[in-house]
Amino acid sequence: MKVLLTGPCGRVGFTTLLRLLEAGHQVRCFETRNGFITHPEGFNEATEAFLHSKGLDYDWVWGDIRDEDAVRAAVGDDIDAVIHHAAMTLPTHCEEQWEYCWDVNYYGTLHVIDAIRAAGNSPKLIYSSSVAVYGFPPQGEARDFTESDPLPATCTYAATKIASELAIRRSGVNYTIMRMASCADVAAPHLFLNSLPWMRERNRTETKIKTATSPAHFVSRDDVNTAYLNALDNPGADHGIFNVAGPADCRTTFRTFRDEMSMTMGGEPSRDEEWGSNPYPQGYYDTSRSDAVLHYVSTPMAGMIRNTVDATPDIREFLEFYQP
Repeated sequence: MKVLLTGPCGRVGFTTLLRLLEAGHQVRCFETRNGFITHPEGFNEATEAFLHSKGLDYDWVWGDIRDEDAVRAAVGDDIDAVIHHAAMTLPTHCEEQWEYCWDVNYYGTLHVIDAIRAAGNSPKLIYSSSVAVYGFPPQGEARDFTESDPLPATCTYAATKIASELAIRRSGVNYTIMRMASCADVAAPHLFLNSLPWMRERNRTETKIKTATSPAHFVSRDDVNTAYLNALDNPGADHGIFNVAGPADCRTTFRTFRDEMSMTMGGEPSRDEEWGSNPYPQGYYDTSRSDAVLHYVSTPMAGMIRNTVDATPDIREFLEFYQP
C-alpha cells in the first residue's frame, strides 16, 4: 500500500516509518521543519538526514499540519491510507500553549479529514489517539477501561483528542482510531534527546504532575506499530476504536517503570520529592477486543527496557548529523 505518515520525526512515528518500509509499503512522510518543545531547531532535518543515510526508500514532504493546502497536497490522489501521528503530546506543554495545541491536534486533524475527502483514492485514516481520553481511574472500582467508557476532558491534550475522535467519526471517511497507552521504549534519535539538560528539566516537570503510585499501563513501540500494520488492510478494523496497551506485566506505576528504566541505564531510583500529589488521568485498559482484531499484544516490560538499551549505540551515529 502507499501510506502517508504524518509526524515521522516523533518518538513513535520514527519507528512507524521503519516498520512500514520493512513490511514493503511505500511511504510518503509529512513533517514540519520547526519542531515543538521536544524537537529543538534542526532536529527534524537531522532525523530525515539520518534516515536517508541508511539508504531507505521513501518520499518526504516538509509542511505544517496547520496548513490545509499543504496537507491536501501531501495526501494527493494516490495514497491508500493515512497514519496520522502529528500532534503535541506533553501534557504540561499542551497546557502552557493550549491555543497552539488546539491548532495542531484538532484543526490539523480536520485538515487531514478534509484532504482525505478530497482525495481521488478515498484513503483510510488510522488515527493516533490516547488513553488520556478516559480521564482518571475509577474511584473505589477495580476495573479496566473499555472502549465504550465515557470520555471526560480532564486536560487540554485529552480534550483535543476527544474532539478529533468525534470529528473523525462524523466525517464519513473510513477510519481506525487507536487509543494508545504510554509508549516509553524510545529509539534513537529520541533517546539522545532525553540526555539533554533542557529535556531532563521538562521530564522533571512532567513527573511532578503524577504521584509516585499513579497507575500506568505501558505499551511497546513494537506492539503499537504491529497494530498499525494489522489495521491497514483489515476490514475488521474499519470504523473501529481500539485500546492499544501492553500485556499484564506492563500494568504498573509510573515510578516503578521509571526506576527500572533508570537503573537499567545506569541511573538512580527516583526520590519521593520528585513526584507530585495530584491524581493523574491514566489507569489500566482492556485490550481483549483490540488484540482479537489487531493481534499485536506481545512485548513484556523486560522487552521494552531491552528495546531502549539496544537503541543506545545508534546515538553516536545520529550525532554525526545533529550537534545540539
